[in-house]
Amino acid sequence: MSDHTDPTSVGPTDLEYRRTVSWFLTGVAVMTSLSAEGLPHGMTANAVTSVSLDPLLVLVCVDREAGMAKVVQEGRVFGLSFLAADQQPLSDHFATEERGFGLEEFADVATHAGPTGAPLLDGASAWLDCELHDVLPGGDHLLVLGRVIHTAIADGADDALVYTPDGYDTWTRTSPSAR
Repeated sequence: MSDHTDPTSVGPTDLEYRRTVSWFLTGVAVMTSLSAEGLPHGMTANAVTSVSLDPLLVLVCVDREAGMAKVVQEGRVFGLSFLAADQQPLSDHFATEERGFGLEEFADVATHAGPTGAPLLDGASAWLDCELHDVLPGGDHLLVLGRVIHTAIADGADDALVYTPDGYDTWTRTSPSAR
């Protein structure tokens, strides 16, 4: 364990940091937006958090080098589809560079448009549809803040895809009172 009181201590490595924060279990979402030309783009995101109730704000961390960084700033809207337990293939698809861009990227992905026009993935457990509120620097990432204008939960949504220190897993509601 690092001694953080030692002024010569450099701090944790990238690997040490990633291994430690992986113990904070996260849901898995696909962030979608539209380019300036109206083409859809998506990326898997698990650095997502609720920020504010007044106004309703959500934050997504986007790598500065990712295509989504440019697209969401051009399109000024984005959707978040919180993946159901059986949607790991969609998480994997939107996490790879080989998926292409635009219509090619969504060729085999069933979607519907949210009120902003951002594509939302069919079969997800829940969705947020957002207008871009602000983009702030966050080291090698951008902190993308969205003003939530629409929410929805799928009928019968009882399970979610989560990411744990061991990889993907499933979170399931255990009782109706949990709702």
